[in-house]
Amino acid sequence: MALAHLPHPALPTYASPPALLKARGLRDYLERVRRGVEAAFGPGGWPRVTLYVLAEPDWRERLPLPYGYPAARVRGEPAVYAPRDVPERLRFRLLGALTEAGVPPPGPVEELVDLASGHEYAHALAAGRGLLAGARWADELLANGLWTAALAEADPEALERATAWAGALAALPLAHPRPVGWSEALALTGRALAVCLEEPEPCRRVLARALRQRPRPAELRAMLGPWRRYTRPEGSRETPSNG
Repeated sequence: MALAHLPHPALPTYASPPALLKARGLRDYLERVRRGVEAAFGPGGWPRVTLYVLAEPDWRERLPLPYGYPAARVRGEPAVYAPRDVPERLRFRLLGALTEAGVPPPGPVEELVDLASGHEYAHALAAGRGLLAGARWADELLANGLWTAALAEADPEALERATAWAGALAALPLAHPRPVGWSEALALTGRALAVCLEEPEPCRRVLARALRQRPRPAELRAMLGPWRRYTRPEGSRETPSNG
């Protein structure tokens, strides 16, 4: 199916025709994220990022990833892919993980999925500025640091909702620093977000220095090292091995 095009100088948007309304709302949200990033770290040098908001058939034609959760393309032309809706299988898995852990969801699943497009947009922005750490834990911190700083500047309502979801997901059990299941992947997501929310000013200073210096991946990981504790599984006092 041909995609509709919504022109924009910094956020050109393509959408499945049934997703046009959703695309306009998500683009407005990502525009606020971009304004917040520019307010926090300066307006120069941020890449143009293409937003795709796709119904499931269009998603499956273009992406090998499971439908339903946003994703970023950070190699080549930066892009963010967002789903038109949340499939029942994803809703069941997410709510099931929270229920099993006795953690009440702070809002509807759609809220979390829409918020996550801002996190993925931050991944694309960081990569466009040359900040690729070469390790998942560090790249997650980079994206969450940019995203939370942006929300603090330009979208306090979204920051409040993201904080609530960070607390819920961070409360899920984490037995291993590399996710081996859906619940642990959610736990790591929540912890990576919570650590940036707990220490916003130190994180912002490190990110500002990284943007100025554009360090190599190993140097960037070292700069972010103090916040790596979020990957530690329960009962562990040791920092996990690199990766």
